[in-house]
Amino acid sequence: MPHKSGSVIVRSDGWPAVPKATVLTTAVGDDATKALEAVRQLQEFCVNSELRAVSEARLVGLSWAQIGARLGQSKQAVWVRYAGYDPHGGIMEMD
Repeated sequence: MPHKSGSVIVRSDGWPAVPKATVLTTAVGDDATKALEAVRQLQEFCVNSELRAVSEARLVGLSWAQIGARLGQSKQAVWVRYAGYDPHGGIMEMD
């Protein structure tokens, strides 16, 4: 899945690619527009990683309560955010 810079953000194994170290440096740099773009790339990486990890957790049988506990959220919060989304083609149900 390419983003605006044209680089690939998902590796061949389906997991998001970790942004290059230069993105981290840019995110705390002096150029405000470059820093904002770097922060957007990091946020996109985190969202994609969390989505994939939640899906994988459901596939191996973790409950919404277990997932929520590991993300520091309630069972209901993670269910509301992720129920119905499954990149592997199934449906993630509520326990």
